[in-house]
Amino acid sequence: MLEKFGSPENKFVTDQEVIEALRAKGNEDPETRTLLLKWTEQNEAEASKTNTSKDNIECAVKQALLYKEAGYIEEALDTLEDARLAALNEEETDLYQQIVAIMDDTD
Repeated sequence: MLEKFGSPENKFVTDQEVIEALRAKGNEDPETRTLLLKWTEQNEAEASKTNTSKDNIECAVKQALLYKEAGYIEEALDTLEDARLAALNEEETDLYQQIVAIMDDTD
């Protein structure tokens, strides 16, 4: 039986790979979108191991920081706003305050 282990489909996608793809090709490029989707799936899978709302919110913040690093400020702020509302709804006060600080620094 052939294993897909190590195949390109199962390759771990790093933060830096996503940032470089966003910078080089933009967020509308199909390859970049696929890379971002894989990165998101990896991070969501990691967050789901603990299955806490805090980990899921932190995953969204991490994605927002990727957008920010790549220069996609509007996307970063939109993602941070969603994370901020989730932190508020989940009564994650410390996380909420951290997100607000990141948003203030992103403007």
